[in-house]
Amino acid sequence: MRSAHANHTLLYIIRFLTGLNEHFSVAKSQILLMNPLPPMTKVFSLALQHERQSHFDDSRVLLNAAKS
Repeated sequence: MRSAHANHTLLYIIRFLTGLNEHFSVAKSQILLMNPLPPMTKVFSLALQHERQSHFDDSRVLLNAAKS
């Protein structure tokens, strides 16, 4: 049986993930498939990492478009 703290943490993570837009759908799926779910700090870190990676990819596309 889960403790009240574990349930609260689970709800907090789910609320955070559902608040993200569709751009984060891959990251959300990967996080939800982790067993056990990581702590909130790790979830936030993974979301930031995904965001940084996508901005890096977008910048690379813009640079390639500017070169051609």
